[in-house]
Amino acid sequence: MFDRIQGYTLLELMTALAIVSILILMAVPLFSGYTEQGKIDELKANLLKAATAQEKYFANTGKYATSSAALASYDFPEVPNSKMKLFTGAVIINGIGMVYWVAGNYDVNSHVSGTYNECWIYFSSLVGTGDNFIRLHQETDNITADPSVCPLSNIAGVCNLDAICK
Repeated sequence: MFDRIQGYTLLELMTALAIVSILILMAVPLFSGYTEQGKIDELKANLLKAATAQEKYFANTGKYATSSAALASYDFPEVPNSKMKLFTGAVIINGIGMVYWVAGNYDVNSHVSGTYNECWIYFSSLVGTGDNFIRLHQETDNITADPSVCPLSNIAGVCNLDAICK
C-alpha cells in the first residue's frame, strides 16, 4: 500500500501564476499614478514652506524677498533632490502693494530625461486668485496653462514658462 503524495498539479500552479500576474499588471500603473501624485504633493508642500519663509522675511523686514538666496535664514526649503527646483520673487502691484510668488518644477517621470514634467506657482493671498496654486505645465499630458490664468502675467518673469518650468 502506497500513500499518495499530496501536492498541486501543474495546471493549478499555472492558473495561480496567471492570476497573480494579471493582478500585478493592473497594480503597476495604479501605483505609478500614486507616486506621481505624491511627488506633486511634495512639490506643493515645498512651495508652501517657501511661502512661509517669505512671510517670515516680511515680518522681519517689512518687504518680501526677491530671491531665494535672501530667504536662506528664514527656513526656505532645501530641495530634497536634483529633480526639483524652487524659485521666488516679489512684485509691486498698484492698489495692492508688494506681493510675492513662489514657483517650482519637479521631474516626476524619470524616464523623460532633461525636462521637468510638473511646474506649479503659488501666489500671495493678496493677489486674490482664489486657489493660490496654479499648474503652469504638465509635460506628461503636454498641457500648458493659458498665460491669462496667471494673475501676474503682465509682469516680467512671473509665470514665465521658459524661466520657471525648464
